[in-house]
Amino acid sequence: MRDPFEVVSRLQEQEQRKVERSKAGRSQRAREALEALFEGDCMARRLEVPPHITAALHQWGDWANRPQFWANLNVTPFCKLMGMGQGRPLPEIKLDPQSMRIHRAFARMQCRVTKLVLIGYYVAGENWDSKEQVYEMFGIHSREYFNTVLKRGSLSLYNAAKIGGD
Repeated sequence: MRDPFEVVSRLQEQEQRKVERSKAGRSQRAREALEALFEGDCMARRLEVPPHITAALHQWGDWANRPQFWANLNVTPFCKLMGMGQGRPLPEIKLDPQSMRIHRAFARMQCRVTKLVLIGYYVAGENWDSKEQVYEMFGIHSREYFNTVLKRGSLSLYNAAKIGGD
C-alpha cells in the first residue's frame, strides 16, 4: 500500500497533464482551421460555379432584364409582333431559346429565397454587398449563405433547364 497523499497528488498531476494536452490540441486545431480559411488565391469570395453556367445565366439575366417582361407575362399578340399595333410603342422582343428554357425552369422553382438571389444577382446585377438590407429582409443574413444559395441555385436552375445536353 502506498501513501494516500502520493496517490492523490499523482492522480491530480495526471489530470492536469490531460487538461494541458487537450487545451494545446484545441488551440492547434483552431489555428489550423484559421490558416485553412485564409489560404488560397481568392480568400474573400469562393463562388465555385463553372464558367459556362455563369455565362448562360448572365445571358438569361440580360434577356430577362426588361421591365415589360416582368410586368406582363402574357403572350404577345401576333399583330404586335408584325408591327400592326394601335399606335402604342412596341415591346422589345428578343428571341433567345436558351434563355427562354432557363426562364421556364426559373418559373418552376419553388424556393422564394433562391429565386430572389438569382433575380438579384443575374437580372438586377446586385450582389450581397450592394443590397445587404434587402437580402436580410428575406432571411439571408450573411455573405457566405448568399454565396451558398447562389451556387446551389445556379447549378439547379441550369440543370433544370436541361441545356447541358444541347
